[in-house]
Formats: sequence, C-alpha cells, structure tokens
Amino acid sequence: VFPFHKYSGFCGRSLVQILIDDLKQHAFLGSLQSVANMLYINVLYSSNVVIDKQACHKQIKVTSEGRGLCLSSEDRCIPNDPLRFDQLYCALGSVAIKSGQHYWEVDVHCCSSWAVGMAYGSLQRRGRDKGAKLGRNRCSWSLEFQDGHLTAWHNDRHVALPVTAARAAPNRVGVFVKYQKGRLFSAVQTAVFDRAHHQFTEPLYPAFRFFSPKDKGHHHMEICNLSL
Repeated sequence: VFPFHKYSGFCGRSLVQILIDDLKQHAFLGSLQSVANMLYINVLYSSNVVIDKQACHKQIKVTSEGRGLCLSSEDRCIPNDPLRFDQLYCALGSVAIKSGQHYWEVDVHCCSSWAVGMAYGSLQRRGRDKGAKLGRNRCSWSLEFQDGHLTAWHNDRHVALPVTAARAAPNRVGVFVKYQKGRLFSAVQTAVFDRAHHQFTEPLYPAFRFFSPKDKGHHHMEICNLSL
C-alpha cells in the first residue's frame, strides 16, 4: 500500500511530481536489491559449467575450453554416438547436478534465437519430436527466445512473458537450481522471469538449444565466467 498520508498538507512541488519521484525511488531501490541478490548468488553458488562434446549435435562446435557453443552450417567429422542429439541443435553440460544449489549464466547476445535451461540425462536424443525438444516434455525446463518472444516451457506447456520484458533481445540468461527443494529459477538481466517448482527425480544437466540456422542470424552462446 502506497503511503499517501506522508504527503498531506505538503506545499511546494506538486503532489503528483512528489509521488512520481517517490515511486521512481522505490523502483530504483528494487533494482538495486535485485542486483544485490544476483551478486550474492554469484558468489555463493556459481558453478563451473562445461559443455559435453559427446552429446552435442554434430553441427555445434564447442569452443573456449568447453564454454562456448557455435552453430555451424557444416557437420563435424565425428562418429555417431547414442548420446548425441542427431536432429535438433542441442547440447548439454558435462557435469550432473545431484544435490545442493547451483547458479550459472550464459551470454546470448550473439544468438538471434535460443533456449537455455535444465534437463534430465534421460532426455531423448534421437529425432525431432517433443521428447527431444527442451521444455516440450517432462524431462526438461527451458527459457526460450524466438521471433522476439520470450517464453518459459515445461512438459509442452508455456508461459508467455510480458511484452515489456521481451521487447529487447536479452543479452544474458541466468539459471539457479535448488535441487533438494525442487526449485528452478530463470533470470534475464537481474529480473527473475520464471520460477518452477518440481520434485526432481534424476540428476540435472545444463541444457542449450539453437534454432534453425536458415534465419541467417548469429548463432553463438558463451557460458559466463562468474569468478570475482
């Protein structure tokens, strides 16, 4: 409840202007609190995420000591592997999350369309149906940016995020997991956009997806180094 009683009998600047200024201050303090919370999480729970080259689609090149992903129009000369995504441009982290609290961020400013989230190791790797798509099954959760729209997905259900949040393409995405408590948070530029509550039954892996390279956009994601 906004404290209008604070302004009764005030002379000088208009009451409207004072209310506007005070609301701006509240918004500014709220933004500072969001930044402080994210810095706190960075320090305590940042995880060293490295891409599993064995699971990547053959058109995804892993760079920067396993922290960068680049979608190429050419296939890599690599043997087939049952753990590799054979149709969708997906990748997973190499280390499973089985307990505790973990936070990581990915820079997506050089990617025109993407999905970032978490998945069980049992996620389907073959084909193009819903069983292999991030967020379209019970085995994965994702925050997705495509065609100017930002959406959160799980089990083939999605939540469309506010237009004001999706108007500008995000530069960085953060994922925070509380494994035992069954909580998964997705954040963009310090604003938490999605909160998922679920009793996790398997180890979780960081998950990434590029969409079709035919859109002639940029296709590069980089896992951020959060060490201070």
